[in-house]
Amino acid sequence: MPLKTPQVLLIGSAVRSAGQLADWLRSRGCTFHLAHSFAEAKPLLRAASFDLVLCEAELFDATVHDVIALLDGSPTTLFYWLAVQDSCWWLPALERGEPRWGTPALRPHEFSETLDQLLDEFRVSSPEPADEEDMPGESAVAEKPTVVPPKRTPPEHIATRKRSWSA
Repeated sequence: MPLKTPQVLLIGSAVRSAGQLADWLRSRGCTFHLAHSFAEAKPLLRAASFDLVLCEAELFDATVHDVIALLDGSPTTLFYWLAVQDSCWWLPALERGEPRWGTPALRPHEFSETLDQLLDEFRVSSPEPADEEDMPGESAVAEKPTVVPPKRTPPEHIATRKRSWSA
């Protein structure tokens, strides 16, 4: 049975500098899209089903709350990041469409481990439909896929950005 390719959407002005995150997602076999604003993300979110959305907390034309309102009740998992000094915190907002407020924030290395687990779950939990000729007959027993993730080193800093706090 073929495994599903995780669909990921990155939203925010900092996604331009998130090359390390994009490379890591690509190495994990994800299909991802970039939206630099809520206005760019809105039609994508309405037209496609994403497994995972990663969003800046404050977009120039909206906030993460606007994204949550669009995804609430959907099968999508949403994390948003908040810049902190020369790094960031990742905060879970939705898990498969269910609110996750109050869940502890994750440092970049914790987030990369969590993200790795989520991507494996997305692959197994929602397999892509097979062609009719690949479908087993009614008497056949479908085999459960075995997922053996490759050895990899998660990036130390995923989508980090420096922000000046001086007025």
